[in-house]
Amino acid sequence: MPAPVIASPFSRLMELTADAHAAVVNLHDVTGVTLQVPELRLKPDQLVHHGAFCRFAKLRGRNVDCARNKARSISLAAQRHQPFWGCCPFGIWDMAWPIQHAGRLMAVLYLGYFLGDRELSPVEGTAYTGAKPSPITPAKIRALRTAGRLLVDNAALILAHWVRRGGDLDTPRSTSFYCSVTERYIAAHFTEHVSLGDFAAQLRVHPHYLGKMIQRACGAKLSTLLRRRRIEQAKLLLRITPKSVTTIAYETGFQDANYFSTIFHREAGCSPRAYRQKAAD
Repeated sequence: MPAPVIASPFSRLMELTADAHAAVVNLHDVTGVTLQVPELRLKPDQLVHHGAFCRFAKLRGRNVDCARNKARSISLAAQRHQPFWGCCPFGIWDMAWPIQHAGRLMAVLYLGYFLGDRELSPVEGTAYTGAKPSPITPAKIRALRTAGRLLVDNAALILAHWVRRGGDLDTPRSTSFYCSVTERYIAAHFTEHVSLGDFAAQLRVHPHYLGKMIQRACGAKLSTLLRRRRIEQAKLLLRITPKSVTTIAYETGFQDANYFSTIFHREAGCSPRAYRQKAAD
């Protein structure tokens, strides 16, 4: 079981901002800075967009669309110093704030999860029936600009202070760094399609090198660690919820219920249904 994440004051500020504006506030760490700088340490869910509709879309295999949209926003953030906003292909509105240091993009802060100027699009032919996000308004945009500026200025201040005290963003990363960053990446993304290439791009290293470092740091391949985390979560859901095996398969990152059952039996020694029955006895 990964060690619990000790969140930072910056993490708490993100939580307070989300609560004050009834928004989803998350940060995409481009360089691993939230692991290097203790005062920027975040909780796993703060590193991934976790609005209810977004979870709905990802569980139906459209995390590819979500990833492409995020990649476009990160590319824009690398070119800009000011916030920008808009809707994803499904109609969710977000504001993006670049966080830079010495001209280098360190992270992108997202504030949003609001309804744009149209209804939410169906995902794989299935309409979303959950609670809809609140509509975005000019007043809300102004409020989010103010909140975003506060968060970005705080992040920049924390980062500059860390560098002045001897922190080096270019210091070779230790084995413990790769162990921590892999555990955190899996915790944040295990319900999605996870690619070693995408993970390597985030850390700006070659996928082959990252694979070797994960094996050395964690004692197993990324795919093995990911599978263990998914099965661990599936066991929890089987014990504490009445959800179907198929639903649990999708909610833990598997794209096929039969494959999930096969992997579960191999890891747990019994089928998901048998595991649930044993847990209930």
